[in-house]
Amino acid sequence: MKVTWILFKQNKLLNFLNIFASTILFLLVLTFIVNVSFSHIEIKTTNHFKDKNMFKLSDGLYDEKEVEFFSKKEGYDTLSRFERNISSSSEFAYYHAISQPIYVMDFKEGPIFDPLYERGGQRPPIERNNKVYSAVKSMQLNKTAFELNELRLKTGSGFTDKDYIYTEKQNEFPILLGAAFSHVYELGDQIEFNVYKKDLIGTVIGFFEPTQKVMTAFDPEIQIDRYIILPSWYYEKFPSLVMKKEDKLFFMASLLNLVNGTIVTDLSPLEARRVVNKIGKEVGFTDFQLIGANSLAIDALIGMTEMNRTYLLVSTCLMFVMTMMLFLYATITKIRKNIDIFKVLLISGVNSKQIYQYVRYELLLTCFMGSSLSIFVLFMLMDDPFMFFVNYLFVIIAIIAGMVLIVNMFIVKTFKEIDLVQKLKG
Repeated sequence: MKVTWILFKQNKLLNFLNIFASTILFLLVLTFIVNVSFSHIEIKTTNHFKDKNMFKLSDGLYDEKEVEFFSKKEGYDTLSRFERNISSSSEFAYYHAISQPIYVMDFKEGPIFDPLYERGGQRPPIERNNKVYSAVKSMQLNKTAFELNELRLKTGSGFTDKDYIYTEKQNEFPILLGAAFSHVYELGDQIEFNVYKKDLIGTVIGFFEPTQKVMTAFDPEIQIDRYIILPSWYYEKFPSLVMKKEDKLFFMASLLNLVNGTIVTDLSPLEARRVVNKIGKEVGFTDFQLIGANSLAIDALIGMTEMNRTYLLVSTCLMFVMTMMLFLYATITKIRKNIDIFKVLLISGVNSKQIYQYVRYELLLTCFMGSSLSIFVLFMLMDDPFMFFVNYLFVIIAIIAGMVLIVNMFIVKTFKEIDLVQKLKG
């Protein structure tokens, strides 16, 4: 190691160039691995929507029509049957991802969680029963939305099939929180909130990984870091059997929310309309429209995701090759400049194989110093560094092994060309 350190201290400018190139090289590797991992997840998500037809289901209940429809309890039951038949259809996937702000009691975490924050506004708090409730971003998702968006949890567990069922007299629901809430709440915490004028309690059962996104009919994607996620519940019994007078608004708004989802299918517009119309006639509800969702924006997002991954691969590979050439050039130049030191080592009784070994050790030392910064960055900036560390370690070991092989071949070739033994005689 003493000889390796002596070799390492020679040619300080080349040493600096070597370490700099090595650092950039391994930072590029880390950037590539992290971005490929994220883009792989995004492409898996967008592939669920690729080449699919998407239709927004929109009810036609407005003003007087809405009042008339819900004037009888049978209207609630009809809408509930319509939603259940749509959701359980084998002809298409019923995708329900609806932004629905809720009011959280004693929430004091600043305006970034407000539904209007990105638009520069803020909803005023409300008071109920001498308690203050603040508006917070929220979204209701059904099981299909979870599956098609490939949503991942960092801690806790997701919704079970039971969690999507609203039972009689239920006032407590499991909820999932975006990554930004991780410093606000803990698993098992209970959050009192109000939705559709009904007071409910949410129990935190999990936190999402950062930068999770959900595709919606109107927005190609919504990042849910600052969202509270509720299950899109359906009713175990017909609403008319369990609904109290004071809960009419809650049941009405919940049902209207449920039937305004998105149909994801391979069916043509005419075929999809035929299937949905048939379901509507079977349950006695035909006051709805099936309109094209924002397919152009979603298709553009899919194309951009795939294109970005290609650009990332090509640009990173080019930079990697250029940096690798710089690193190898500095290493090879340094070997040539150390010829006089190699002569002294040979005179001292060191053989050629040992010199090769010293040079390899010096290369490994340079690579270790260069990769240290990228490993530090990985563990400091990433929420789940071990998710990437194994892949990163595997790649840098392969790169270092390749560089050692190339440098070793060059050393042997250089020694043959220079013929150190002949130089010592001369």
